[in-house]
Amino acid sequence: MPNSSHAEPLLLLGVDDTPSLVGWQVTATRVLAGQVMKGVLLPATAAGLLRLHPDDGDAPLLELDPARWRITPRVSLQERRRQSRRLIHCPNGLLIYRYGDLPTTQLATKTMLRRLRRRPATGQAPIASYMMQKGYAPLFAVADSHELPPLPPARQAAWILARTCARCASRGDRPYEKTDRDQQRYCPPCQQPAAEEWQQHNRGGGHG
Repeated sequence: MPNSSHAEPLLLLGVDDTPSLVGWQVTATRVLAGQVMKGVLLPATAAGLLRLHPDDGDAPLLELDPARWRITPRVSLQERRRQSRRLIHCPNGLLIYRYGDLPTTQLATKTMLRRLRRRPATGQAPIASYMMQKGYAPLFAVADSHELPPLPPARQAAWILARTCARCASRGDRPYEKTDRDQQRYCPPCQQPAAEEWQQHNRGGGHG
């Protein structure tokens, strides 16, 4: 997971309650330099600096110096209400994400973390919530979570195999379903092409 850089960058212009934006997707603009970063705002470090987990998965976490950066929510509270016409915060006061708008690189439920072989750190508090069919699931900062102990080699190999597409070798965060026709696992984009290739192969072999 990304590691925090040395204190790099947040100047709040017109936003006095920036800590309330923790868990939000925000835009951080570096004053004078004009550098713009987008990501999810994470809780402060022991030194009191809020952090940004950038959308770019290869970028390190940024510790946000309030003298250098301006932070604004990517979608305002008013706009969220206008767009959804639904609840914005769960009963615990945490921002609600729904299917289709969850930044899965930065936030995850306990179940999602387990799929990544991770768990919340001891004492790690949720910073947002995910709407389920019944209630809300707490969302944790992936960057602050801990890796689970490694699996035994055989189980690790099986874990990887179940999440690896047999056609393109891409890996997902959950097992791909095994097909009945050839007992292979395919990622969603490869499912239809793999079925067509299997049919063509069988027809060519005199089975169609």
